[in-house]
Amino acid sequence: MDPSGNATKQQCVAKIDPDNPALLDINNEKVEKFTKGEEYKIVVSSNIKSKTGLALGNDFTGYFAINYILNLAGNTALNNTRSQIVVISDLHLGVDDVFAETQKNKAALVNFLTQIKNSPNVAELVIAGDLLDGWFVPMDYVLPDSQSTFFDSVAANNQSIMDAINAIITAGQIKVTYVPGNHDLLLTEADLQRILPGINQTRDDV
Repeated sequence: MDPSGNATKQQCVAKIDPDNPALLDINNEKVEKFTKGEEYKIVVSSNIKSKTGLALGNDFTGYFAINYILNLAGNTALNNTRSQIVVISDLHLGVDDVFAETQKNKAALVNFLTQIKNSPNVAELVIAGDLLDGWFVPMDYVLPDSQSTFFDSVAANNQSIMDAINAIITAGQIKVTYVPGNHDLLLTEADLQRILPGINQTRDDV
């Protein structure tokens, strides 16, 4: 399939992999890289036989697609259209950098989030769990009176990252979606909306 959704046909080259006779290598006729952004359907007929007379037991049909290489600065082939989804997870932002997992790379994370915000091709940022860590604390750590206060403290300890995510949300060009993980299951929908106003949340019903 071409980028417009139209089916096109092209010849292919098939040969036994020299390093593994059980594999069949299939390439385009010119044996060059496939065009990015296109979907391909491979059809191998059982009527085709190898030089030794072997053939497939049945016709084979397979599908694959070539994605564009993610380039947050912008991909000219996408013509400034927003079609890319960036998924990040397991940031494990802690309440105290004395024992938190995420410490030295905070500046790099802010830089990455800023690149996402400025990208002309990103349509959605998905935060797939374990954003604010509620588990990774010492046994003798004294928790505040409420979970809300605790997660407010976690957010405050990682304010630059919260600001970077909020900047993406308020810019209004990229949808930001949060999916709970096991380390932030106690982070309620209301608490997250207070910390990151306008964020989209996907949660189980139970």
